[in-house]
Amino acid sequence: MARQCYECDAQMIEKRGDFHFAPPPDIPGGTIVIPDTTWFECENCGEQLLSAELDCRLTEETTRRQGLLLPAQIKAIREKLGLTQSEMAERLRVGDKTYTRWESGRSMQNQSSDNLIRAMDRSPKELAMIEAQRDPERPRLIAGYFGCIRQPGQRGQNPLAMAAHDTELNLHNMDKACEALREAAKRQSGE
Repeated sequence: MARQCYECDAQMIEKRGDFHFAPPPDIPGGTIVIPDTTWFECENCGEQLLSAELDCRLTEETTRRQGLLLPAQIKAIREKLGLTQSEMAERLRVGDKTYTRWESGRSMQNQSSDNLIRAMDRSPKELAMIEAQRDPERPRLIAGYFGCIRQPGQRGQNPLAMAAHDTELNLHNMDKACEALREAAKRQSGE
């Protein structure tokens, strides 16, 4: 099937075989060769039009050479965490479409996002705790939690205590935790 070149209006012809791509110098490994594929090439100016499949294969090889997670690996991590694509995008602070392109191989993530995805895979609880610290409601919840601790007869009864400690907090450990927090607060305020 022939197409018209977008650059010079000449005829583009379908090519079959091994596609050779010279990546930029920051991508190691020299020329990328994608075997047994098809693309269109202008007879006049040499402009090339790649199929979606060939473009994905090039992106995957470029991603691999840069040491980034491959699309299938990104998807596996998301599924392991039990997240939807939208939830994963939200956690990574990227748009839904951007994340979907990474997972489908239509584009590749940057190194910072790749590091965050790897961290989510290795320590999801740690990252959830970091994220929780950004919650604007956190200071109010903490104040309420410690307010209940100070009330006689309420120690260990606050549902936040049970959530924070995954069980009821015994009085001895609670007193130790309160004392450690008081000491930390004094050090922080310079007393």
